[in-house]
Amino acid sequence: MNKYTESEVYLAMQYDVRLTKVADNGYVARPVRWPEVVASGVDEAEALASVRAALAEFLANSRVVQIDMPTTDETLATQTIDDPWLRFAGLWADVPDEQWQRFQTTLAAGRQAVDHQADAHNTDNAA
Repeated sequence: MNKYTESEVYLAMQYDVRLTKVADNGYVARPVRWPEVVASGVDEAEALASVRAALAEFLANSRVVQIDMPTTDETLATQTIDDPWLRFAGLWADVPDEQWQRFQTTLAAGRQAVDHQADAHNTDNAA
């Protein structure tokens, strides 16, 4: 059974909440993405109900926006992104077109062979 009315279904969202037991036998609840929202309760249910109300109030009075920040600092403008895949960028730039096409054809044939083997395996197991 759905715990929401039909008009509330489109508003329902799930939030990850960190629920921590504290020394005085109470609980503190914090939404992971909104750490400034904090609620507590004597038991888990009360802490979760409190954080639900606090988060609803917080979100009703806030919104997330994106802004562009121009950079004037030379070091910021030339910083590279720490992306492990970036070192592979342009790796094939100097490969002649016919060699690249052979590589692509061989790769596609290998993928097709693997797909065919997987299909045959699945068909054998289904029988």
